[in-house]
Amino acid sequence: MTDETITNGPPKAEPTIESERAKYAEVWQSAPYRKACHGLDLWREHRDIFPPNPRSVIDIGCGTGRLFGHLRDNGIAAHAIDLVDGLDPDIRERHAAYFTTTAIQDMRFLLAYWDLGICCDVMEHLPESEIGSALDAIRDVTDTSVFMIANHESTHLGHELHLTQRPPEWWQAQMKAVFRNVERLPYVRRRWRDPDVVFLFRCS
Repeated sequence: MTDETITNGPPKAEPTIESERAKYAEVWQSAPYRKACHGLDLWREHRDIFPPNPRSVIDIGCGTGRLFGHLRDNGIAAHAIDLVDGLDPDIRERHAAYFTTTAIQDMRFLLAYWDLGICCDVMEHLPESEIGSALDAIRDVTDTSVFMIANHESTHLGHELHLTQRPPEWWQAQMKAVFRNVERLPYVRRRWRDPDVVFLFRCS
């Protein structure tokens, strides 16, 4: 038997927007999944990596909405998108008008442009086939974007969440194919203590 005849079974079906929306509609109902907001933590603890006075911000894959809610509460014209509505009830009550349910790949249809895009723990949730189109869309609607990306397995309620697990060098190559300027920023998340498990990029 040759290597070519050895397989791991049939290839997995490519996720669809509908199947991913159904998955996250379930996942966002789970209290343990809602505990953290890495985007808000990044904004508060590493303010120096962001432009000093952005007039407008788009929170890309906002989850519970705590980051964009915090920004709006502090006078920044922030908008947020996510594939499903997982907003915390108090955020929805105050800021639902500034949230749009949409896939990243379709965010151009919002017909708006933002000084800053923040995309934390989101890109790895996309299938690899959609990474390029998502980056294209983000480039088209932002002046500067900051990405936090994780490279580790993640499952919840039996769902595989991190569909694209790649090292930082791979992600940097994808971004350089889309953005004019790509910087990898120093960062180590305390839980992992390894800079190649969760990493940051700033692109413009």
